[in-house]
Amino acid sequence: MADEPETEDESKKKMVGTRVSEERFDRWTEAIEESNEITSKAQAIRIGVEQLLFSDDSEANTGVDSEQILSRLDEIEQDIAEVRGDVITTRKEIPSVDDIAEEVIWKREDLADIELGRSEPETPYEDESGQY
Repeated sequence: MADEPETEDESKKKMVGTRVSEERFDRWTEAIEESNEITSKAQAIRIGVEQLLFSDDSEANTGVDSEQILSRLDEIEQDIAEVRGDVITTRKEIPSVDDIAEEVIWKREDLADIELGRSEPETPYEDESGQY
């Protein structure tokens, strides 16, 4: 197709190019493949620019549904509240540094008593048959 001569209409057109990230390129490619209305990236860019620059009522032309947005924001707000609750619960369950230090000191004292012969080590759990 590159060897075919340009038509008169084609020769009057100007080329516009842009560089995009690989992630954006892949996202656009996937969306265009799934679209029934848009067949190429060039067409998508032309439509997008026209809608952005020349639409009188941008909300009506972009298909933004404010009810959907508000609903989604409510869901996100609820998710955040649940996560916040989980964080608070987790903080309550995690021992403080003081609690951990106290337990370490207590265990060191027990080990010292055992080593000095002042107490017997705890025996592991025995079942009814006397087996450990």
